[in-house]
Amino acid sequence: YLSRDIMLDPFFHELAQEVDRQTRQNKTAVLVGMHLCGKLSERAIELFERIPSIQALVLCPCCLPKSQKKSTSPTAFDSYWMQNGGEAYITWCSYLEEKIQNVVVDPDERFLLDVRSYRDSDIHSSRNSVITVTRK
Repeated sequence: YLSRDIMLDPFFHELAQEVDRQTRQNKTAVLVGMHLCGKLSERAIELFERIPSIQALVLCPCCLPKSQKKSTSPTAFDSYWMQNGGEAYITWCSYLEEKIQNVVVDPDERFLLDVRSYRDSDIHSSRNSVITVTRK
């Protein structure tokens, strides 16, 4: 179990080393993000993308990132939301799913990503989307 500030770059290196250590022991690395607020969902996707030995990602996004729509430089999500519209949380989840589908994988490895999403009625919150990704 690691308890770290995942937004800091040293965390990436520490996580990559831990994942490498675990996979050398024939363990499967799965990154799980439950109720990730704001930019933490995007960071989990980035970590999944940057550490190819992580075989799966389970993402349950929560709060949206702070909007910059009124500023001169809206966030990527703000632009997506303005273009696609819709209920904020549903649009946030669609944005994250699309972001995952655009994950760049090593062409030499020929990884395929299996991306699925659903609403889990057993989660007692209106923010009950689950996005799963596996490398094939």
